[in-house]
Amino acid sequence: LLPYTTLFRSVTIAGGLVLGAAVTWNISNVGAVAGVMGAGYGVSLAAVGLLTTALFATHLAVQIPGGRLIDRVGARGVGLAALSVVATGNAIALIDPSLGVGLAGRIVMGVGTGAGFVAGIDLVRSGKGGPFWQGAYGGATMAAGGLALMVVPQLVGGLGWRAPYWTGLALAVLAVLPVFAARAERVAHHPDAHEALGRG
Repeated sequence: LLPYTTLFRSVTIAGGLVLGAAVTWNISNVGAVAGVMGAGYGVSLAAVGLLTTALFATHLAVQIPGGRLIDRVGARGVGLAALSVVATGNAIALIDPSLGVGLAGRIVMGVGTGAGFVAGIDLVRSGKGGPFWQGAYGGATMAAGGLALMVVPQLVGGLGWRAPYWTGLALAVLAVLPVFAARAERVAHHPDAHEALGRG
């Protein structure tokens, strides 16, 4: 049974890393082509910055509720739901080169990135990933943002202002399988952890 246990844990850690990278790609993908986005939307660079602000607003707001939901239903289920929300947000943003539509999509995306970020580290811990793998999770999320800055500008020629959203949608879809394959094993938390956060 030991090889199977090791395999399940490895797959779960991998699922967490993929989930974290897939959702955090969306944090920097728009900024990577801010000039193109401004031209596509017909707005200033300052207005383009609102697209990142909109995502961060819900990204941060959902993390504690997302953690509580993970305690109830597990990280894999929340991770899969987060990916679907991220994909939906990107699909909304693809509809029209309107700043209002873009903001709506980014607000939706932020719900998915926030919950997905928390679910990703929980999957790593669920796979018995110790300090090394938890550090690797932080590295994976940072690397995804850096790769977005490199990759998205190369796709503008064919995709235009939609490049950030098509890539975000594609990564969310591709991440479903490794997250689905992760073992549904809940991590034991201190029972008063979330209550303490709520009081703080």
